[in-house]
Amino acid sequence: MGFVLAKVKVRFFAWLREEVGLSHLTLSNVEFLADVLASLSEILRDKQNSLLDDRQKLKSGILIALNNRIVNPSQDLSRIRLCDGDVIDFLPLGSGG
Repeated sequence: MGFVLAKVKVRFFAWLREEVGLSHLTLSNVEFLADVLASLSEILRDKQNSLLDDRQKLKSGILIALNNRIVNPSQDLSRIRLCDGDVIDFLPLGSGG
């Protein structure tokens, strides 16, 4: 039995929302959380530097939540399988002053 590619909602919060110019978007045909980063790299193009480093990895200081649960930053995103209807949040860490 093969896996069905998922359709997921991606949301951006705080200053990251302003940087990428989007509050949310929907991605289709993704299987793993790593696929979301690859898709965002293509979609955001010149704005991807707000989210991704030079190796196309998530920048430090940004957390991912999958269905309201924080994903451990040390986890291999290519092993986290997505399901239809999942919600992925990109949350920049706060800073004080």
